[in-house]
Amino acid sequence: TYKDSSYRLFHGFQNTKREFKQDLLAKYGYYHHYDIECAAPTIIMQQAQLCGMTDPVLSLRDYTQNKKTIRQTFANELNLPLNVVKTIFTAITNGADLRTGKSVYKLINDNKIFLQFRSDRFVKEYIRDLKMCWKHINPNREPKQWTNTYYRIERICLDIAKEYCERNNIKVYLEHDGFSTSNPVNVSVIKRIIKRDTKLDLSFSCQTCALLDRHNTHKVYNNTQRYNNNTQ
Repeated sequence: TYKDSSYRLFHGFQNTKREFKQDLLAKYGYYHHYDIECAAPTIIMQQAQLCGMTDPVLSLRDYTQNKKTIRQTFANELNLPLNVVKTIFTAITNGADLRTGKSVYKLINDNKIFLQFRSDRFVKEYIRDLKMCWKHINPNREPKQWTNTYYRIERICLDIAKEYCERNNIKVYLEHDGFSTSNPVNVSVIKRIIKRDTKLDLSFSCQTCALLDRHNTHKVYNNTQRYNNNTQ
């Protein structure tokens, strides 16, 4: 059972490590996993543009297109685990404070590295770009109120995917920025409906779990695909 809070669906299962989660989902018949590519930065940037923003927000755009490379570069330069760098950028995107003693400081847990990260030109420009976006989306709100606005927009997109699955008799399990299904879905159709209803032009990645043998065991294929503007 989900707990519906602030436009997000919460379930204890979501805390399961990714490598175990996919096998468990497959056990219950959810073999296909879809995620919105770089969901929060992409939705925030596009929503700001829909609200009239003309600023190019180059660093934010760069992150939406090259997040893996950027994260790995910071991990290498600062000698931080990749998952910590990912969590840091997620926190910043959600409006985290970059002051000493706050959440990002505690994640890094090293004053010298924290100051190096905070003073990095890309980080400064990324935060500047986010603030520019929110100035257009919610001009009268503080950063701590950004998250619920993003969750609301994200939830609209996921509900569209859910409605598509229900219309086509496909079992679906929603997560924060993605969903898992019992059968393959036509991502191009879901993308078109999202664009029609929200004006957002999103991309999805897909990872498929396949049956290995008659004993109903599963293995996650290493065949992640990316669905963007190309017709499936």
